[in-house]
Amino acid sequence: MQAFLLGLSNGTSCLSSCGPYIIPYFMFKQENLKKNYIGLMFFLVGRYAGYMLFAVLVFIVKDKVFLSPWVRTMCLGISYCVISSILLYSLWTKKKSTCLLMKIGRMGYPKEVEQGTRHYLNLIGLGVMTGINICPPFILLILDAINAKGIMQSILIFSMFFMGTSLFFLPIPFVSLFSNKEKMKIISKQIMWIVAIYYLIKGMLVLIGGAL
Repeated sequence: MQAFLLGLSNGTSCLSSCGPYIIPYFMFKQENLKKNYIGLMFFLVGRYAGYMLFAVLVFIVKDKVFLSPWVRTMCLGISYCVISSILLYSLWTKKKSTCLLMKIGRMGYPKEVEQGTRHYLNLIGLGVMTGINICPPFILLILDAINAKGIMQSILIFSMFFMGTSLFFLPIPFVSLFSNKEKMKIISKQIMWIVAIYYLIKGMLVLIGGAL
């Protein structure tokens, strides 16, 4: 319950961190409300997967290595670069062929299915990257997970925090109600370009600074 309340109290912080790229992404795709909620589900699945990765690793390692400033810096830099890559890939392939995974295992799917798969894979990737950002509230979770009596308790701690923060993402699909006009699509595309380049530069600077 403590982890859930921690998630609720820091939900706005998580949203302000993810909002600059996830909101323009949904606006750019211009799906209806139902498809946006399906997309949000994939994003949250990826985010939960990132949380579970940390929950298991922290319990197995049983060490404060994850609290190391260098580890935190590297995770942050890598996540920034990957988020930027996903956004740039989404922008570049908006009207192009299918995603790499579909090319490798192509089985004659209709174009709509291929584009949908690419869209959902992008959202899962964005979710995973947000799930491995070691922010201040996340450090408290890591400390609790290190002292957990079992791996299930560690998973439960991260799951409760995830549930608390996820509530703040539920209104995001409603951006489709304000993105029906072509002007909004153009604006959201420009925002995505700016955010993608910003995250790429910031990620590289963070990695270079952490490696020195």
